[in-house]
Amino acid sequence: MILKDIDVIFWDLDGVFYKQNDEINPKAFTKAQAEALKHFGADGSIEEIIQGIDEEYKKDKINFFTNITKRYGVDRAVFDDNYANFLHCDSLEENKYISSSLRKLKQRHCIITQAPLNWTKKVLKAVGCFEMFKNNFITSNKTMDMHKAASTEIFDHACENMGVDPKRAVMIEDSAKKLKTAKKAGMTTILFNGSKYADEPHIDYQFKDMEDFVKHINENENEFNLVQQTQASR
Repeated sequence: MILKDIDVIFWDLDGVFYKQNDEINPKAFTKAQAEALKHFGADGSIEEIIQGIDEEYKKDKINFFTNITKRYGVDRAVFDDNYANFLHCDSLEENKYISSSLRKLKQRHCIITQAPLNWTKKVLKAVGCFEMFKNNFITSNKTMDMHKAASTEIFDHACENMGVDPKRAVMIEDSAKKLKTAKKAGMTTILFNGSKYADEPHIDYQFKDMEDFVKHINENENEFNLVQQTQASR
């Protein structure tokens, strides 16, 4: 594959630009959600609300945000737009090797994520990649509901929004399941999958992580070749 044949690169956020379990403790998200719910009128202490959040997550991961906002009587849209204000990304820092390498890419870039917009911007600024996106963000519950339906709607919408034929677009994700839908929409797919190897027909290329991906770009700098799936990191 020649990356120059691609017009738009769509990126996931969590698991691509940062590793949640390693760089951002998942408990930090739960605490931020509790603090946001409390701020917008939820009854109970932060500890009690955290317990309620954990209960709702265990019951229904897919409809989790809808259920916790309903449980605590908080407007879902207000919660989605604001809970990231209670999150901090002090543990994230710019890797100049990665950020400078990504800036070499001539393609347009767009984020597709379930994360709130303000958290998305915080993360990208922290890792030095904010400017390359030029405010091309598809975020929050809009993507969550589309992913839940397991349809191509989110990817159709993203390509239409960016004015690109899906055949000239790449989706980079750490979820093989979501990439199956992206492939169905006609996109090229790239999986960041740690040390695991996913031998699936809907995954065109895969790499260990962002650094591994950037390494392959730099090793083939003249034409930005990507290593075929059978040669990618396992």
